[in-house]
Amino acid sequence: YQDIIHLNNTKITIFKTSHDAKGSVGFVIEDNKDNLVYITDTGYINKKNFKLLTNKNIYYIESNHDEKMLMDGPYPYYLKQRIISDEGHLSNTTTAKYLKELIGKDTKYIILAHLSEHNNTEQLALEATKEALKDLTFNPKVLVAKQNESLEEIEVLQDYDQVNMCR
Repeated sequence: YQDIIHLNNTKITIFKTSHDAKGSVGFVIEDNKDNLVYITDTGYINKKNFKLLTNKNIYYIESNHDEKMLMDGPYPYYLKQRIISDEGHLSNTTTAKYLKELIGKDTKYIILAHLSEHNNTEQLALEATKEALKDLTFNPKVLVAKQNESLEEIEVLQDYDQVNMCR
């Protein structure tokens, strides 16, 4: 399932994610050469979407839980099984593996999001991603979105000077 919406120069591709909540979707937002992937609430990323998701400027992606913290934590068994299922949430390790396959030389930022308050820490999410990406020849900035704080402002435009000249 994919749907495309055009708003002036902006193209928004909506794709189905694998989650137990009905209607769960991710987005790829593209405006000229600038683009962003937004994926939360998914237990896995379908390979049929890899071409759509590859080498984007910004990835806003869930890194929901640390597997050990989840399995050793206080949640009941049925909830743990739901979270780790294909219709649950991405773990730090799984997110890091996907990112290693998806990001490219045009990737400037990775924002790890939707971290569990009980089954994850910012440090564990960052470490898993940085470890997976350590051998790459390019170096995107990795940030963690906090639940109750604004993220630092980031610049999306690649051809900022060209945009200003057109005004």
